[in-house]
Amino acid sequence: MLAASDDDFEISELVAKWREVSDDVLSVKLGFNGKAIEQRDARFRQAIIDSWLIQDPSADIAITNGGGLREGLDAGDITFGDVFNIMPFDNTIIATQVPGRVINDVLASGTRPVIAGLRE
Repeated sequence: MLAASDDDFEISELVAKWREVSDDVLSVKLGFNGKAIEQRDARFRQAIIDSWLIQDPSADIAITNGGGLREGLDAGDITFGDVFNIMPFDNTIIATQVPGRVINDVLASGTRPVIAGLRE
């Protein structure tokens, strides 16, 4: 068995400090959900991507990889931590202009895209 070193103690102290800070932020209540929503629920996924178009009304479409949506929502209080767990990556929404053929190529080559704004 390995003995704990001073370095281990310092790291443990540092982790405990940041865990306390992050727990305070992640536990902030944002809302309430009346029933559980599964991560693969199509309406749930669509609501997330639709919200991006609401956030940037100048955008015509929004596309994301469905694999990036990692969690659903349990019934009850919704916290910042719950929202973070849905998309736990340091992603940035970008706006750019691309020709329609590029969008077609992306949709043809991507797996499980979630799309908002496209009309047939």
